[in-house]
Order: sequence, then C-alpha cells, then structure tokens
Amino acid sequence: MGRAEVPDGVESVVFRLIDSVDPAANPNVAFVLKDAAETVRALRAQGRGVLRHCVAAQSRTPAVAAAYALLLGHGEGGVNAKLAALPSQQMNSAFRRALEEMSASGW
Repeated sequence: MGRAEVPDGVESVVFRLIDSVDPAANPNVAFVLKDAAETVRALRAQGRGVLRHCVAAQSRTPAVAAAYALLLGHGEGGVNAKLAALPSQQMNSAFRRALEEMSASGW
C-alpha cells in the first residue's frame, strides 16, 4: 500500500517488516514487532482506532497483532487462540520465532 491509497486526513504509520524468513530481510524483527505493538498501544490509549494491514493480511498483520496481544499480557496460548480467528493467517516462521522469544522473555 502506498501513500496514494491512504485517504486525505488519515494518519499513516509505516513499519518496515518484510514477509521473509531470511534473517537479512528483517535484521531486527523482534524490535520492529515490539515497536509496532507499542505504537498500537499508544494510539489506542489516545482513544484512536487502529487499522493494521499488509498486502494479504496473512503474515505481517497477524504478527503485529500477536505482538500487541503479548504486550497486553496475553500468554502465548491466548495469542494463538486469538490468531485462530484469522483463518487465512499463515505467519512465517521467522515472525513466529521472534514472538516465541518475546513471550519467553516475559515481554
């Protein structure tokens, strides 16, 4: 999605998160997922609506949603249950590993 697709008056926050399992594509994947989740939390705390999106909403969108759920204190089991509501989600293994590490660290 480019800037032309964002309607006038709508704020857009962009995160560089490539849907790839190659570590070189996302050298700081856990940091980016945490940053995105913390941004969602900050915007929601201001009472703002947040729309997360990517090309197909199959990998990056669920990864950020899972990171946000972890940030809110939902354990890994709760996160997985929530992701089940997205039947087309196919989160890549690099994102899953980063989320598992985040969960194990108590983040």
